[in-house]
Amino acid sequence: MAEGSGPPERTSALEWVFALLGAAIIAATVGFMVRHGLTHPATAPDVVVVPGPPTRVSQGYLVQFTALNRGNSTAANLTIKGSLTDGDRTIETSEVTFDYLPQRASRSGGLFFREDPARHKLSVTAGGYVTP
Repeated sequence: MAEGSGPPERTSALEWVFALLGAAIIAATVGFMVRHGLTHPATAPDVVVVPGPPTRVSQGYLVQFTALNRGNSTAANLTIKGSLTDGDRTIETSEVTFDYLPQRASRSGGLFFREDPARHKLSVTAGGYVTP
């Protein structure tokens, strides 16, 4: 008798259990994504920058910061700008660019200054982004 010419084997109960489990996981994932898409509409990035205290480094001063994206969209090429001012006069500026800042996420970075930020008014803000 040739191989494969007999009656087909029945699917075991264990195979049915795993097939149903896989289908349930897929259905739950699709349901979660649909629900998330309907209840969390895309909004513009909402970037908040929280600077830390200045630290003395070999070439001047470093101000480390955390950028938080509270929006529901990713910001690409996000620019963070820092400036030291004395009244209306800008003493020094520094900036850094993040490749991307995902929605509801944070990234840390630092800005270098030659002048001491503690002796001037320090401002650290998000400068701009592009939609990926």
